[in-house]
Order: sequence, then structure tokens, then C-alpha cells
Amino acid sequence: MKPTIYLYQHVPKCGGRSLIRALTTHWFANLHDSPGNFHYPSDERVAEFARQRLDLAALTQETLVHGHLVRNGIRPLERYGDFIDASRSRLLTVVRDPLEHAISAYYHRKRKGVEPLGTLEDWLDARDNKIARFLLGADRAKWREYLDRFFFVGVTEQMQRSLDVLAEKIGRPSIEAPHINITPRPEYEVSKERRAAFLDRNQLDYAIHRYALERLES
Repeated sequence: MKPTIYLYQHVPKCGGRSLIRALTTHWFANLHDSPGNFHYPSDERVAEFARQRLDLAALTQETLVHGHLVRNGIRPLERYGDFIDASRSRLLTVVRDPLEHAISAYYHRKRKGVEPLGTLEDWLDARDNKIARFLLGADRAKWREYLDRFFFVGVTEQMQRSLDVLAEKIGRPSIEAPHINITPRPEYEVSKERRAAFLDRNQLDYAIHRYALERLES
């Protein structure tokens, strides 16, 4: 019997490093699949990477294939949709509370010195369904149908519960959720007004997060 290949669509700052560490320490072989500098690859490198793909059929053991594959043309469903639809691969992801995701992303970029960011307030005010953009790209009208093609969708705030549910789904023993790559950040209170405006601008991200929670408890 061919081994099952698990494809993890790693949405940045959603606890993916912790999940990968847990799964590849206890259950699966580890295979990173990413366009070079996976955090901020150039458009040219992404286009080149999109023309290539791994030979999943040649893998001889259950493997977690993972990377920050969140750009058009390189998402796992775009690269390996035939394997997923034929049930030869299973697609996984983890999503996070949108406001917590935005704050974590801000301080991660600030720590890395990636670009001028302005204030956290400016960052939050400009945020617009970033989780949906990472997961779905431009075509977001059928987001629920898209997520239903995922074998498993975990939730950062419930990482241990997520791992327990995944273990049950695949008939594996439960494992402890590690906590790594946590971005240090100061205490920050988001005003009620800014929180309400953020929720209004990021309704799709909140719908995805709610749906993931519903799936986790179903």
C-alpha cells in the first residue's frame, strides 16, 4: 500500500512551527517544500517554483510536506490537487484568531526588520483578511467549499485539542503540543473602537476561524 502523504499549508504566524515539530518528531517523515527564501521570495522565484513539484508518488513512508506555500500558483491544492482529489494525499492547515494573528505578524516583522511598518495601530487599520489571502488567494467566494477539501483544519488557540483530534482521525496516539517560534511582544490593549473596525474589515477571516472551530468540535 502506498503511504499517505500529508501536505501542510503553513499560514505564517499560526503556530505552524509547533505543529510541524510535533508531527515530524512523532508521526511523519519531514520534507520541506518551499521557493528558497520561504518567508519573502521574489515573484520570479515563485513563478519558477510553481513550474516544479515533488514526485509524491516516489515517497516511501508517511511524510509531512510543508512550507509557506501561500502565494498564487504554489498553494498545495494548486500544486498537488490531483493527489488530494484521488485521496493519495491529505491536506492540513492551522488558522488563528485574526486579531491575534495580525498583532503577532506585526511584531514578527518588526523584530526581523523586514520593512517600515508604522505603528501597530496603522498596521491593524490596514489589515484586510490576510488569512483568507494566504489560504485562498484572489478567489474567495467559495471559501467554505475550498476548506472542505482540507482533511484537517486546526486552530492555534486550541493546538493541543487540534493535535488530539488529528490523532484520532488518523489512528495515532496523542502527542503533546510544543510551543516554539513564539514572537515576543509587549502588552497591548486594542481599543473597543479599533477592535470593532478590525472585525468589520476582516469578516472573512473571522468566518474562516469560526468554521475551523466548528469543525474541530464536530
